Amino acid sequence: MSVENDKERAWPRLVTPILWPLLVLQVVLVGLWLAVGLSGRWLVLSPVSWGDTFWWLLVLAVGSGLNVTAFLMLLRQRLRAEEARVEAAFGRLNERLVAIGGDDAPGAGRLQDAGLPLERRLEAVAESCDALGERWQAELEAVRGVERRLNDDLQAQQGRLARLETGRVRAQEESRLKSGYLSHLQ
Repeated sequence: MSVENDKERAWPRLVTPILWPLLVLQVVLVGLWLAVGLSGRWLVLSPVSWGDTFWWLLVLAVGSGLNVTAFLMLLRQRLRAEEARVEAAFGRLNERLVAIGGDDAPGAGRLQDAGLPLERRLEAVAESCDALGERWQAELEAVRGVERRLNDDLQAQQGRLARLETGRVRAQEESRLKSGYLSHLQ
């Protein structure tokens, strides 16, 4: 089981798709150079001058340089695409933070600043999440406090209702007794 880190995830996604075709092209280029160079030596019985060998090496070097240039250009294009994807993700994250936390969401403005390094922007995301967590924790504590007060009020009202109910029952009993006494007196 291998442990992946950021470099190992970026390599197969960015470099591998363009590296292998260009390496194959380089091997084909070197193979063609060797085939032409060796066939030139076999077909021509006289020794080949160093000038011809130099030109063949120069052609091989130019072809290799073009291969490396193509690789770097394709890599740069893929890196720009990845940067655009990351910028879009930061934009969506900023919109969500502003929607959740309002315009005063901490760190929300720093997410849109493309000039900041990635680490600082990620720190801004962490700060925003921490601030939202603290705010929600404070709101939760406030709601729990209100809930406790309402529960206490409910208990007090239930106690008062029980006392009133007891008083009503007692008053009814007294009224019944007085009515019975008055009817007995008549």
